[in-house]
Amino acid sequence: MEPYASWHAVAEEARQKFPKLFEGEAILGQDRRSAHVQASDREAERLRSSDAYSKWLSGRKGDWTVYDFFKATRTSEYLPRAQMNLRHTQLAQLIAADDQLTRFIDDVFNRFEGSYRDGME
Repeated sequence: MEPYASWHAVAEEARQKFPKLFEGEAILGQDRRSAHVQASDREAERLRSSDAYSKWLSGRKGDWTVYDFFKATRTSEYLPRAQMNLRHTQLAQLIAADDQLTRFIDDVFNRFEGSYRDGME
């Protein structure tokens, strides 16, 4: 008997003997997805309520301040460049389903990410 087949048989036997142990399997997978969806929704709502997003929507990107950037992206001038890049990636992944927010995040990071320290002066 192959190792996989024997483990599969053991798991199936345990499933039959202790069905209550396996009841949560489907729910666990769904809960993880649900938690990700909830996090995405929360982040999208937080971004939509930011001053930077309001200015972006109204075409006033020129009025953006570095502080708008920090607040919208939950970053600061103390964040190393590698961490700043990671934050950009995290936000992009969380709001990937929303094209408008994706463009906003890319715009705001493109505007400040490389020069946010300069923007403080």
